[in-house]
Order: sequence, then C-alpha cells, then structure tokens
Amino acid sequence: MQLHLTMTTSLQSCRGMLCMAAMIQVKMFASAWQMVKRSYLKRLLTKVDLMKMRSSVHFLDNLEEECRFNPGKLEKIRRLAQVYSDWRSIRGDGNCYYRTVIFGALEALMLNQDQLRLNQVMLSLRQVHYDCVAEQKCHNQMLQIMRSWRCPDQIEQWVAQDATLDQALIQACRRLVRQFLMKRANEKSPSGLTYNQLVRALDSRYSGMEDFCQHVVDPLGRDAETLALDALPQQLGIGLRMWILDRRDEVSLVSLDTPGPQNEVDVHVLFKPGHYDLLYPGVRH
Repeated sequence: MQLHLTMTTSLQSCRGMLCMAAMIQVKMFASAWQMVKRSYLKRLLTKVDLMKMRSSVHFLDNLEEECRFNPGKLEKIRRLAQVYSDWRSIRGDGNCYYRTVIFGALEALMLNQDQLRLNQVMLSLRQVHYDCVAEQKCHNQMLQIMRSWRCPDQIEQWVAQDATLDQALIQACRRLVRQFLMKRANEKSPSGLTYNQLVRALDSRYSGMEDFCQHVVDPLGRDAETLALDALPQQLGIGLRMWILDRRDEVSLVSLDTPGPQNEVDVHVLFKPGHYDLLYPGVRH
C-alpha cells in the first residue's frame, strides 16, 4: 500500500513537472512570436512611413494641376519650373516654416557634404537649454539621435516615425529664434529703428520683442511671421530664398533672400500664403 502511494505521488509529481515545462515552452513560444510580430510590424511601419515621406516629393509641374483654373497662378508656377524641378510638401500644423527650414538645411548640407556648417548647426542647437527637466531631456535625446545621422534618408525616417523628435526639433528652432531676437532687441535694424521699435511698427498689438516672442515665437503651432522669418536662417548660419506664390493675379511672383555667411543660398522655400514647402533647383528634361 505504501509503495503504491509512493508511486502514485511520483507519477503526479512527474505530471506536474511535465505540465509546468509545457507551460513554460508555450509562454516562451508566445513571447518569441510577439517579438517576431513586433519586429515585422516595426519594419512594415518604417517602410510605410518612409514611403509617405518620399511620396511628398513631386515634380513641380504637378502644381499646375491644382491651380489649372487660375491662369495667373499657373503662369507663376511655369516661371518657377524654369529654375526648379521638384518640390516637397511639408506637413502643415502651424510649425511648417520651422520644419521646412531645419529639414531643408540639414538635407542640403548633408548632400553637399558640408561637415563644417553641419557642425555649426549642431553647435547652435546645443546652445538651447530649458528650465523644464522633461523638455531638456527630450532635447538631449534629439541631439543624440541627430549625431547618428549620416544621410538625408535618416532624417526622413526619424521625422516620419518619431513625433517627439519632430516636436523637439521645432521647439529648439523656436528657441533659437527667441535667442536671436532678444539679443538684438535694442540694436538698430537696417530700417534705422531698433528691433523693439520695429516689431511695434510692424504690428501695434505687440509692446516689444518679449511680447512678440511670447505670442508668436514660443507657442508650438503658431505660424512664423515678420521678424521670425529672417531670424531662423541667420541663427542656423544658412542662406534661404523664399518665393511668394500668391493666387491673386495682381500680386507678382517675388522672392526674398536671407543670404548665408558667404552669400550662398542653401534652402529654397515656396510660400503659398498660409503654408510653406521646399523647392529643389534643377530643370526637368
């Protein structure tokens, strides 16, 4: 009787161990499957995001389609097509000017292998500091990721995938604009007015530069205007040419330049009132 009980207990113990081993194997398989699935989904999402980014580059004559019923605007686009072959549509959320300029600057300098000026852009971004610990942490993570970039495709990948990095980059650009404007608030502008006086002359709603920065420069999602448009390329050390494409026939196609340190133009921007996109020089054959 005792032997029978011992054998029964041993069998039960073995069954328990086998069941436990089977459960462990099932869990390990399930965990491995989840890892494989997550990896696959990540690769798939990466491809989708990159395709979205690359699909944002179009032949310039594609713009003709969207304004085919506006002869005046159509003629302006055909004039642009004599100098530019492509344009990149930039996501519009009130931050499109900052996104256009910083992406265009990094892309152009990388394609030209201008490491010296790339380093200068990174140095400018490293000079940005926040009192908020969370904002500073995001900024430091952004700088670390940017140091790993070696080609424009990597910029596209990160900007498409990582909304946190995108916002950190835009916020850093806004902070650079604030630093630039506040440093020059009491200096004389080319108009002969100090920048504090100029900002009031341009828009009487603002009492001075600090007020302008608080309402126009600092808030995410607030469109860039007036003095902010020149400040960002100057702070980044790049040259910018902005074409103003107004739908009204009586408004001519005009360009405004903010030259770089050696009078170069690195970034070409198309401003369709209310939104900014990138232009790429070249002629289609």
